[in-house]
Amino acid sequence: MDFFKLYHWTKPQLDKRLVFDGLSESVDSLIFHALKPAGPSLIITPDMMMAERVGADLSALGLEVSVLQPKELLTHRIYAQSKEALMSRSLQLQEMLTPDFSKVVITPIKGAAQRLVSAQAMREARITIRLGQLIDLDQLLYRLDQLGYTREVLVENRGEFSRRGDIIDIFSIESEHPVRLELFGDEVDSIRSFHETSQKSLENLDSFSFGPVVEAFSNDVIEQALAKVVPEDIRWREEFGLERDRYYHLIDQTSTLFDYADFGLVGILQEEAVFKRLDQLIEDYQLRLSEALEREEALPGEVDNLLTERSVRAELAKKPQLSLNQFHIFDETVHRLHTARQPEYQSNLALLSQDLLRLQTAGYRQIILTQERSELVRMHLASEGISYRQLSVGEDVLPGEIGLFASGIKSGFVDDDALVSVYTESDIFGTTKKKRRKSFGDKSQRIRDYFDLKPGDYVVHLHHGIGRYSGLVKKDIEGVRRDYLKLEYAGGDKLFIPTHQVDLIQRYIGGDLASVRPTRLGTNEWKRKTERAKKSIEDLTEELLALYAAREQAEGFAFQPDTAWQRQFEADFAYEETPDQLRCVAEIKRDMERSRPMDRLLCGDVGFGKTEVALRAVFKAVMDSKQAAILVPTTILAEQHYKTMLERFSPYPMKVAMLSRLTRPKERTRIKKELAQGTIDIVVGTHMLLSDKLRFRDLGLLVVDEEQRFGVKHKEKIRQLKANVDTLAMSATPIPRTLNYSLSGIRDMSILQDPPEDRYPIQTYITAYDERLVREAILREVERGGQVYYIYNRVHDMERRFHQLSRLLPEVSIVAAHGQMGERQLEEAMIGFVDQEYSALLSTTIVETGMDISNVNTIIIEDAQNFGLSQLYQLRGRVGRTNRLAYAYLFYPKTMELTELAQDRLKTIKEFTDFGSGFRIAIRDLEIRGSGNLLGASQSGHFEEVGYELYMQLLQAKMDEIRGIEQPEVPEVAVEFNLSAYLPDGYIQDSATKMEIYRKIRAIDSDEDRSEMIDELIDRFGLMPGPVEALIDISYLRSLAEKLPLKEITAGAEHLTLFIDEDNPPPAQLFQEIAQHMKPIRLHLRHKPRMEIDFKYKPIDRDKDLARVIRLLEQMLQRKQELAYNEPLEE
Repeated sequence: MDFFKLYHWTKPQLDKRLVFDGLSESVDSLIFHALKPAGPSLIITPDMMMAERVGADLSALGLEVSVLQPKELLTHRIYAQSKEALMSRSLQLQEMLTPDFSKVVITPIKGAAQRLVSAQAMREARITIRLGQLIDLDQLLYRLDQLGYTREVLVENRGEFSRRGDIIDIFSIESEHPVRLELFGDEVDSIRSFHETSQKSLENLDSFSFGPVVEAFSNDVIEQALAKVVPEDIRWREEFGLERDRYYHLIDQTSTLFDYADFGLVGILQEEAVFKRLDQLIEDYQLRLSEALEREEALPGEVDNLLTERSVRAELAKKPQLSLNQFHIFDETVHRLHTARQPEYQSNLALLSQDLLRLQTAGYRQIILTQERSELVRMHLASEGISYRQLSVGEDVLPGEIGLFASGIKSGFVDDDALVSVYTESDIFGTTKKKRRKSFGDKSQRIRDYFDLKPGDYVVHLHHGIGRYSGLVKKDIEGVRRDYLKLEYAGGDKLFIPTHQVDLIQRYIGGDLASVRPTRLGTNEWKRKTERAKKSIEDLTEELLALYAAREQAEGFAFQPDTAWQRQFEADFAYEETPDQLRCVAEIKRDMERSRPMDRLLCGDVGFGKTEVALRAVFKAVMDSKQAAILVPTTILAEQHYKTMLERFSPYPMKVAMLSRLTRPKERTRIKKELAQGTIDIVVGTHMLLSDKLRFRDLGLLVVDEEQRFGVKHKEKIRQLKANVDTLAMSATPIPRTLNYSLSGIRDMSILQDPPEDRYPIQTYITAYDERLVREAILREVERGGQVYYIYNRVHDMERRFHQLSRLLPEVSIVAAHGQMGERQLEEAMIGFVDQEYSALLSTTIVETGMDISNVNTIIIEDAQNFGLSQLYQLRGRVGRTNRLAYAYLFYPKTMELTELAQDRLKTIKEFTDFGSGFRIAIRDLEIRGSGNLLGASQSGHFEEVGYELYMQLLQAKMDEIRGIEQPEVPEVAVEFNLSAYLPDGYIQDSATKMEIYRKIRAIDSDEDRSEMIDELIDRFGLMPGPVEALIDISYLRSLAEKLPLKEITAGAEHLTLFIDEDNPPPAQLFQEIAQHMKPIRLHLRHKPRMEIDFKYKPIDRDKDLARVIRLLEQMLQRKQELAYNEPLEE
């Protein structure tokens, strides 16, 4: 849509400066789109929120945009910045330097005024490697370090590299997958991409280019210059590698954003607000910098890291400018419009029709911009008899005409002077589908292996009990070298477990690690513990059987398939669903459409969209004339869900109510009456919903949010309530018992693992309490227009802390809230904070659940050592719910020595900063707190005696027995072949990687598995040495022996003996046939049935003999299968 054609204006010529005012929201985007020349352009806004809005508008209008998030200007020792944010900025800046760059760069004034690393240095930092090129490997590794790449054992994330001999793996920030370089001497022999999860190669490449991971990259010139001006104590700080560009201005190594591209047009949105904001930024930065100078944590020259207004205007004067303003400004050359926002129709299409017809009669040119709901709009216009025309690109709309055009800008407008009216989907329906931007990287941590071992971990050996893993050790026995897992037990006893028995070892997850006691070998201690565990499971059996029987036999309600309204309701969702959301919704609907009552747990990390998934189930229930109840643990969470549902369900004839302590007594009585009558369709409430006096007319769905927050008595009431009702429980961090309950198959589980793609992990910092850091953290958030949670969990002392914070931050408006306040007082405080009347909320943990305020992106938790792991995770999850970088500061008292348990909790929260960590947190919680009786209230028991995994195996075995599922026992075949079979240190150095490979090799079950393992090892580590080949072949030999089955394979000096399993012998015909066709073989079938095979090769060549035996067993297994297939059927 061409803005100037709509107004029938001649498009003004771009000269030095054009000024427009009187522009409502999104009109600025339309004018910029109409005037943008070919090539790159720049737009400067007052803040990031407007930058995001304009970026979305211009994208919808068909322009390529790059929204550049500013750097955080921090002055405290702790440098808090997301690695993903750093990489995203670096990638955007590098892209601007490419010859064919033509995007619109959009950034707030904070980003436009920051000094950047020299554009020339950034351009020269890129490295290209080609096939056949000669390279200096040491120099390459040195440059990777300078460019900000992190050396890792395994490359899994962008910005990492590794080296294994002549193989170098690099994951650049612009690549979809990492790249593997293989050298032959100094020559690049192979370049290939590989998958970061499987580590297997994907395709061969001719060349590979990569640039700096971060802006704060270095080179020799920069380092030498910094050494002259930056004190050594600063350069040696751990965080210096991420903040060295703070000092580049001191050594003349900076550029401005205007130097990175030849911008053909610079747009300034709300010009007065832009430069007012710049003044505030400079004033605040100088204030914080002066405090840092007093602490000797900054240098005087850093004050120039922000351009002044004069400097910015000087840069602008070099480019054509387009000033776009809402309010009238004093400028002789201004183009003045009188646009106003359209009213919000909130899906009231009848009112829309009235306005369309009224303005059509008045001769207005009207355009409706639609995307997702164009068909709905067309159907409505047709039903009302309103004529319209579908416009294509370049087409004009005439006076008195209504045109439909495909576009998705945020806001429409009306200009009564020009007789123009433009409507958008957002104006008409209240929300628009927000497309997810291309992911900068996989920020989710998929649920993988929770049982990786590292030295010092406690482990469970299935036959010997709990010991401490001390690492892999090599042993030479009779000239044969192998790797063994060294386990230490009580009394200093040690066991050396061969790596082919790695499947007998599990990482111990159970009770408090400080109280774990290793098993004493040579006693019945472990046997007694496993017997007690089995007995405890036996005791559970009756209850489990009853639970299963009731669940399988209960008659529930089978909901009908989705209706047209259901599909429309889901289309109304303001965001594009993640794949996991769609999968979980499908799983829940499938359960609801069965006649058996649903009992499903929805486990999703904080902010991953559990609420929307639940609302779709609620809508489905109401569509079948059933009632739905949403049970929540807190009043605040009830209030938030209630508001969300009022908004989501408003276009549909559904009645929603809320029951909590904020509900007045008279209102409670009315709600209870209408629930019994069935006139209320959906109710959300706290434990009041569990009252014996509450009756539903026809309850069809119960949703339990934050399940882990309810006590035992309330959970018993929930269990009674859901007897014949579909139930959906939601949790971000299930308590261990809930998790056990789910993983053991007693309950269906849906997991949301996909993070929203335009969010960053929450930056988490743990340190002793420091008022200066508190002040800086809060001011930084308020300075960017955000709000702050300050968690202080001592009600009796909160007033003192409130006054201290008010003195520390006189410029910040603070409100206090806690659960012991009066209902009205608490409600006023919370609503005032939600409405942004206050910048900081000082509160207890009442915000732990349900506070969903997108503008809050910093949380400060005082006395963090007193919180449980799940609590800390939930609290931290209150921030970072948008695409803005979020911060969490966990403070402990300066004078306090942390307990080992508190250290463990805080360290875990720090480690799990990735999205999708909630499920892993729950597993980690098992280690820290332990878990016990799966169905009772206890959190300790026999579970801790044998560990999580073994307890689950024993429970699973019992459940299989109950269900009549037979699990055949696979015999452990002992293979003693006089060959050194291990992974040499020179081939794989990292012990964790070795353990991973040993596990994979032990799992070889077919010739295909063997071939894939060989391919993977050669791909990842290069050509295999002899011991590795032998290791793989022996593992494959063992798998063949297990299937025959054989009991043992032993190599002597002259021959090999294959001992037959007497309890389950293969057909005798099989051995007779093999003995006839393969000489020399001696067959002994009476005492200790066995086969003896003479070694064929002289001098002894065990590798060839091993290959020969493998071929023999393959033939035997094939013949065994043929004999079984040809057996006559029994009558």
